[in-house]
Amino acid sequence: QMQMKRLNQANHVIFVSTDIQKSALKKGAKPKNQSVIHNGINNIFNPIGRKTSVTVTVGYVGQLSALKRADKLIEIFYKASVMLHIDQFLIIGEGVLERAMKKEVEKYQLGEKVVFTGKISAPKVAEHMRAMNVLVLPSRQEAFGCVIKEAQASGTPVVGSSNGGIPEVIGHGGRIVQEGENFEERFATAIADLIRKPMDEADIIECAKPFNWYETVKKEINVYENLCGGS
Repeated sequence: QMQMKRLNQANHVIFVSTDIQKSALKKGAKPKNQSVIHNGINNIFNPIGRKTSVTVTVGYVGQLSALKRADKLIEIFYKASVMLHIDQFLIIGEGVLERAMKKEVEKYQLGEKVVFTGKISAPKVAEHMRAMNVLVLPSRQEAFGCVIKEAQASGTPVVGSSNGGIPEVIGHGGRIVQEGENFEERFATAIADLIRKPMDEADIIECAKPFNWYETVKKEINVYENLCGGS
């Protein structure tokens, strides 16, 4: 309630996704003025140097937490690997579930197919994204999901859950898997489908073009100028 009160006291509220805006309004927020301005992405995420490879790589970038559904990530990878040949599952990030996930790797006998990089630099993440066939984001909750646009800007399609701002951010640059029964199986199927029938790389990159910091800052400056009477 205090959070909603602060929003209602503001002269203008900027939401980073339509989903967050709707959520705030449902909780009682009634700001005087409001707008949705998406986050931008760093221009290091681009398709320059992307090469067609015979190696099939499925990747994940983010915290290894239950909120991100990292506890089901290895199971999803295993189910996808049963459906078709995948050379590598790349997990970029760190978190409390890492040890449990490594035990899952042993359980499903995925061995060296699953690679944990830990926390790495943004340029290195960009390099890995250009080598992925698919990025996955099966989060149980997600406000925006910058990694979606970072992957798409690199030419990589995304499979994501239907939660939070994920569908809005994925747009036409991937597949959305509805929450519900047999989620892991359906998610794995979506991964397999994207690998069997790759999307047009140019279309994927186009999805990310509006999400740049120049456009974001320009829109935010416009909000501040209007609040200050155009001065």
